[in-house]
Amino acid sequence: MVLCFFEITHYQWSISTTLSDRILIFSLAFLGYNAIKYYPFSKKVMTTLGLYKLLIPVGVLSFLSSVYLFFLLSFQGQVILFICFLLCVAYAVPIRAKFGNLRSQYGLKIFIVAMCWTLLTAVYPLIDLVSWNFTHYLFFLERFILVFIATLPFEIRDAAMDQKELGTIPQLIGESKTRWLGIALLFLLFGMELLIPKAANVSPTAFVLMGIAYLCALFVVKKDSSENITLFWVELIPAIGWLYYFIKTL
Repeated sequence: MVLCFFEITHYQWSISTTLSDRILIFSLAFLGYNAIKYYPFSKKVMTTLGLYKLLIPVGVLSFLSSVYLFFLLSFQGQVILFICFLLCVAYAVPIRAKFGNLRSQYGLKIFIVAMCWTLLTAVYPLIDLVSWNFTHYLFFLERFILVFIATLPFEIRDAAMDQKELGTIPQLIGESKTRWLGIALLFLLFGMELLIPKAANVSPTAFVLMGIAYLCALFVVKKDSSENITLFWVELIPAIGWLYYFIKTL
């Protein structure tokens, strides 16, 4: 999902990307996701037989490539990625015994995820290549809202399993109102999309296709849904936008 959103940004702003950019973004997303998911169970994972053992060599390769490519970036790019790193660490690792980590703070979970994704897929690709103006800030806000919507199906599915102290959106307003919140934000995004003058080769078709897919996901995913729905089908939605732009530029 992260890599697809990253690619979509480049297509939207007619910015070329390189293989090293893709490796860096994929490696950072892989490291961040798995470090957060398995941090409390690291010893158990390392001694588990089966597919989980692949996390170790792939994680090592991702770490080494990330460190190498990080030092080849501009200072501005390094600052953005370092902020993402600090957010991921604070999200997973308790800062103080009484305070806990950012994930455990009431209502913060979805906003931290959306912020990291926005920095990685919308701010970082443009940081060295454009002069920032109101259009770009509006684009960053649009991406933040889109990632927020993309996270809602996961929040709905995990509502029964998440601790009440997390204060997730479904826990705060209920499953039904969470769906309507997602719909309202989608309509807001459609309006914002018309206000952002991006590159001439951008078509709203990809945005509409992803919006329809997320709309369907909001109503299909339920508390008792299989993990395959979110871990595969919902995560596949940004690939629709990326594939559209890829075919369009052939």
